[in-house]
Amino acid sequence: MYSNDLLIRSGQNIYLNGVHLTANADSFEIIRWIPHSLLVFRDNKGMHRYPFGQLSGKAIPVDDDVSFEVGESRVRWRKQLTSDRQWSKWIDLPDIEPEQFHLITGNIAQYKDRLYVTKLSTFGEDQLEIIPLDTPDLVIDRSFNSGKQHAYFIRQLRSKSVQIIPVNGPLTKNDRFAYDDRNVYTWTDTEVRITPSPCPAKTHVREENVRELHNRDIIIPLTDDSCRNAATDGQTLKP
Repeated sequence: MYSNDLLIRSGQNIYLNGVHLTANADSFEIIRWIPHSLLVFRDNKGMHRYPFGQLSGKAIPVDDDVSFEVGESRVRWRKQLTSDRQWSKWIDLPDIEPEQFHLITGNIAQYKDRLYVTKLSTFGEDQLEIIPLDTPDLVIDRSFNSGKQHAYFIRQLRSKSVQIIPVNGPLTKNDRFAYDDRNVYTWTDTEVRITPSPCPAKTHVREENVRELHNRDIIIPLTDDSCRNAATDGQTLKP
Protein backbone atom coordinates (compact mmCIF):
# COMPACT_ATOMS: atom_id res chain seq x y z
CA MET A 1 0.00 0.00 0.00
CA TYR A 2 1.27 3.51 -0.91
CA SER A 3 -0.49 6.47 0.73
CA ASN A 4 -4.20 5.68 0.43
CA ASP A 5 -3.72 3.62 -2.72
CA LEU A 6 -4.06 -0.14 -2.54
CA LEU A 7 -2.05 -2.50 -4.74
CA ILE A 8 -2.73 -6.21 -4.28
CA ARG A 9 -2.02 -9.51 -5.95
CA SER A 10 -4.70 -12.15 -6.11
CA GLY A 11 -3.53 -15.35 -7.74
CA GLN A 12 -2.19 -14.37 -11.14
CA ASN A 13 -3.89 -10.94 -11.10
CA ILE A 14 -2.69 -7.50 -10.01
CA TYR A 15 -5.18 -4.86 -8.84
CA LEU A 16 -4.67 -1.16 -8.11
CA ASN A 17 -7.48 0.44 -6.16
CA GLY A 18 -9.77 -2.35 -7.35
CA VAL A 19 -8.86 -1.95 -11.04
CA HIS A 20 -7.30 -4.94 -12.76
CA LEU A 21 -3.89 -4.20 -14.34
CA THR A 22 -2.72 -5.94 -17.48
CA ALA A 23 0.49 -7.34 -16.02
CA ASN A 24 2.31 -10.62 -15.45
CA ALA A 25 1.99 -11.22 -11.71
CA ASP A 26 5.07 -13.43 -11.35
CA SER A 27 7.45 -10.87 -12.91
CA PHE A 28 5.69 -7.72 -11.62
CA GLU A 29 8.09 -5.13 -10.18
CA ILE A 30 7.35 -1.55 -9.07
CA ILE A 31 9.70 1.01 -10.66
CA ARG A 32 8.08 4.28 -9.55
CA TRP A 33 5.03 5.22 -7.53
CA ILE A 34 3.40 8.66 -7.40
CA PRO A 35 0.45 8.47 -4.96
CA HIS A 36 -2.97 9.18 -6.52
CA SER A 37 -1.27 9.73 -9.91
CA LEU A 38 1.08 7.24 -11.53
CA LEU A 39 2.37 3.69 -11.24
CA VAL A 40 5.41 2.68 -13.30
CA PHE A 41 6.07 -1.05 -13.27
CA ARG A 42 7.98 -3.71 -15.15
CA ASP A 43 7.01 -7.27 -16.04
CA ASN A 44 8.19 -9.84 -18.58
CA LYS A 45 6.85 -7.68 -21.43
CA GLY A 46 8.81 -4.56 -20.49
CA MET A 47 8.16 -1.34 -18.58
CA HIS A 48 4.67 0.17 -18.34
CA ARG A 49 3.18 3.46 -17.09
CA TYR A 50 -0.30 3.43 -15.61
CA PRO A 51 -1.83 6.87 -14.93
CA PHE A 52 -4.73 6.98 -12.48
CA GLY A 53 -6.45 9.30 -10.05
CA GLN A 54 -5.62 12.93 -10.73
CA LEU A 55 -3.57 12.04 -13.84
CA SER A 56 -6.11 9.71 -15.38
CA GLY A 57 -6.50 10.47 -19.08
CA LYS A 58 -3.38 12.67 -19.21
CA ALA A 59 -0.03 12.01 -20.84
CA ILE A 60 2.71 11.16 -18.37
CA PRO A 61 6.10 12.89 -18.54
CA VAL A 62 9.05 10.52 -18.44
CA ASP A 63 12.72 10.60 -17.57
CA ASP A 64 15.28 12.30 -19.80
CA ASP A 65 16.62 8.96 -21.03
CA VAL A 66 13.18 7.70 -22.09
CA SER A 67 12.11 8.58 -25.62
CA PHE A 68 8.44 7.59 -25.35
CA GLU A 69 5.54 9.09 -23.45
CA VAL A 70 2.69 6.67 -22.77
CA GLY A 71 -0.64 8.12 -21.72
CA GLU A 72 -4.03 6.62 -21.19
CA SER A 73 -5.25 7.43 -24.70
CA ARG A 74 -2.13 8.13 -26.78
CA VAL A 75 1.57 7.44 -27.22
CA ARG A 76 4.14 10.04 -28.27
CA TRP A 77 7.83 9.90 -29.09
CA ARG A 78 10.41 12.57 -28.40
CA LYS A 79 11.77 14.27 -31.50
CA GLN A 80 14.11 16.63 -29.69
CA LEU A 81 15.45 17.43 -26.23
CA THR A 82 16.60 20.99 -25.57
CA SER A 83 20.02 21.85 -24.17
CA ASP A 84 18.56 22.59 -20.73
CA ARG A 85 17.15 19.03 -20.63
CA GLN A 86 13.56 20.16 -21.09
CA TRP A 87 11.15 18.36 -23.40
CA SER A 88 10.91 20.21 -26.69
CA LYS A 89 9.12 18.47 -29.53
CA TRP A 90 6.84 15.45 -29.22
CA ILE A 91 5.09 13.61 -32.05
CA ASP A 92 2.01 11.42 -31.68
CA LEU A 93 2.26 7.83 -32.88
CA PRO A 94 -0.92 7.13 -34.89
CA ASP A 95 -3.11 4.06 -34.47
CA ILE A 96 -1.46 2.92 -31.22
CA GLU A 97 -3.30 1.34 -28.30
CA PRO A 98 -1.30 2.47 -25.22
CA GLU A 99 -2.02 -0.66 -23.21
CA GLN A 100 -0.26 -2.75 -25.88
CA PHE A 101 2.76 -0.45 -26.21
CA HIS A 102 5.54 -1.97 -24.09
CA LEU A 103 8.83 -0.28 -23.26
CA ILE A 104 11.85 -2.59 -23.49
CA THR A 105 14.48 0.07 -22.80
CA GLY A 106 14.29 3.85 -22.66
CA ASN A 107 14.50 4.15 -26.44
CA ILE A 108 13.14 0.78 -27.65
CA ALA A 109 9.52 -0.31 -27.44
CA GLN A 110 7.36 -3.06 -28.91
CA TYR A 111 3.86 -2.66 -30.29
CA LYS A 112 2.39 -5.93 -31.52
CA ASP A 113 4.61 -7.11 -34.40
CA ARG A 114 6.79 -3.98 -34.60
CA LEU A 115 9.71 -2.47 -32.74
CA TYR A 116 9.98 1.29 -32.29
CA VAL A 117 13.57 2.48 -31.90
CA THR A 118 14.78 6.05 -31.45
CA LYS A 119 18.32 7.07 -32.39
CA LEU A 120 20.10 10.37 -31.86
CA SER A 121 21.27 11.95 -35.11
CA THR A 122 24.42 14.03 -35.52
CA PHE A 123 22.18 17.13 -35.48
CA GLY A 124 20.86 16.37 -31.99
CA GLU A 125 17.44 15.15 -33.05
CA ASP A 126 15.96 11.78 -32.31
CA GLN A 127 15.06 9.70 -35.35
CA LEU A 128 12.40 7.01 -35.15
CA GLU A 129 12.90 3.62 -36.82
CA ILE A 130 10.06 1.11 -37.05
CA ILE A 131 11.24 -2.48 -37.43
CA PRO A 132 8.70 -5.16 -38.48
CA LEU A 133 9.15 -8.51 -36.73
CA ASP A 134 9.01 -11.71 -38.76
CA THR A 135 7.00 -13.48 -36.05
CA PRO A 136 3.65 -11.84 -35.12
CA ASP A 137 3.42 -13.28 -31.60
CA LEU A 138 7.10 -12.77 -30.69
CA VAL A 139 7.61 -10.99 -27.34
CA ILE A 140 10.91 -9.12 -27.26
CA ASP A 141 12.84 -9.05 -24.00
CA ARG A 142 16.15 -7.49 -23.04
CA SER A 143 18.61 -9.84 -24.70
CA PHE A 144 18.54 -12.39 -27.55
CA ASN A 145 15.20 -13.09 -29.19
CA SER A 146 14.47 -15.71 -31.84
CA GLY A 147 12.05 -15.15 -34.72
CA LYS A 148 11.35 -17.36 -37.72
CA GLN A 149 14.05 -16.04 -40.05
CA HIS A 150 15.90 -13.56 -37.85
CA ALA A 151 17.20 -13.13 -34.34
CA TYR A 152 16.73 -9.78 -32.60
CA PHE A 153 19.41 -8.74 -30.12
CA ILE A 154 18.91 -5.81 -27.73
CA ARG A 155 22.38 -4.36 -27.29
CA GLN A 156 22.76 -3.06 -23.73
CA LEU A 157 25.09 -0.13 -24.38
CA ARG A 158 24.52 3.41 -23.13
CA SER A 159 22.64 4.07 -26.36
CA LYS A 160 20.51 0.96 -26.69
CA SER A 161 20.12 -0.49 -30.18
CA VAL A 162 18.66 -3.49 -32.01
CA GLN A 163 20.81 -5.89 -34.02
CA ILE A 164 18.96 -8.01 -36.58
CA ILE A 165 20.69 -11.30 -37.40
CA PRO A 166 19.62 -13.61 -40.27
CA VAL A 167 19.47 -17.24 -39.13
CA ASN A 168 19.66 -20.60 -40.90
CA GLY A 169 16.51 -22.49 -40.09
CA PRO A 170 14.54 -22.55 -36.82
CA LEU A 171 16.39 -21.42 -33.69
CA THR A 172 16.58 -23.51 -30.54
CA LYS A 173 17.26 -21.22 -27.57
CA ASN A 174 17.83 -21.30 -23.84
CA ASP A 175 19.10 -18.63 -21.47
CA ARG A 176 22.76 -19.22 -22.37
CA PHE A 177 22.94 -19.83 -26.10
CA ALA A 178 20.94 -20.54 -29.25
CA TYR A 179 21.63 -22.59 -32.34
CA ASP A 180 20.25 -23.26 -35.81
CA ASP A 181 21.29 -25.71 -38.53
CA ARG A 182 24.74 -24.16 -38.99
CA ASN A 183 25.71 -21.80 -36.17
CA VAL A 184 25.77 -21.36 -32.41
CA TYR A 185 24.88 -17.92 -31.02
CA THR A 186 26.22 -16.72 -27.68
CA TRP A 187 25.84 -13.24 -26.24
CA THR A 188 26.88 -10.77 -23.59
CA ASP A 189 25.19 -7.47 -22.74
CA THR A 190 26.85 -5.77 -25.68
CA GLU A 191 27.44 -8.27 -28.49
CA VAL A 192 26.44 -11.52 -30.16
CA ARG A 193 29.08 -14.03 -31.20
CA ILE A 194 28.24 -16.35 -34.11
CA THR A 195 30.25 -19.59 -34.22
CA PRO A 196 29.90 -22.09 -37.10
CA SER A 197 29.67 -25.72 -35.99
CA PRO A 198 29.21 -29.06 -37.79
CA CYS A 199 26.83 -30.12 -34.99
CA PRO A 200 25.33 -27.06 -33.26
CA ALA A 201 22.81 -29.19 -31.31
CA LYS A 202 25.66 -30.79 -29.33
CA THR A 203 26.68 -27.47 -27.78
CA HIS A 204 26.69 -27.72 -23.99
CA VAL A 205 27.97 -26.05 -20.84
CA ARG A 206 30.87 -27.35 -18.80
CA GLU A 207 28.86 -27.33 -15.59
CA GLU A 208 25.26 -26.33 -15.05
CA ASN A 209 24.54 -23.33 -12.78
CA VAL A 210 28.17 -22.16 -13.07
CA ARG A 211 28.86 -19.28 -15.46
CA GLU A 212 32.33 -18.34 -16.57
CA LEU A 213 33.50 -14.97 -17.84
CA HIS A 214 32.95 -14.31 -21.56
CA ASN A 215 30.89 -17.53 -21.87
CA ARG A 216 34.01 -19.69 -21.68
CA ASP A 217 31.99 -22.48 -20.09
CA ILE A 218 29.90 -22.92 -23.25
CA ILE A 219 31.48 -25.76 -25.23
CA ILE A 220 30.84 -25.54 -28.97
CA PRO A 221 31.97 -28.49 -31.15
CA LEU A 222 34.10 -27.09 -33.97
CA THR A 223 35.19 -30.28 -35.77
CA ASP A 224 33.70 -33.64 -36.72
CA ASP A 225 35.84 -35.31 -34.05
CA SER A 226 34.60 -32.96 -31.34
CA CYS A 227 31.04 -33.65 -32.48
CA ARG A 228 31.55 -37.38 -31.99
CA ASN A 229 33.04 -36.78 -28.55
CA ALA A 230 30.56 -34.10 -27.46
CA ALA A 231 28.62 -34.62 -24.25
CA THR A 232 25.25 -36.23 -24.76
CA ASP A 233 24.26 -36.44 -21.10
CA GLY A 234 22.63 -33.96 -18.74
CA GLN A 235 25.28 -31.32 -19.40
CA THR A 236 23.60 -30.36 -22.65
CA LEU A 237 21.26 -27.48 -21.97
CA LYS A 238 17.66 -28.07 -22.88
CA PRO A 239 15.78 -25.12 -24.45
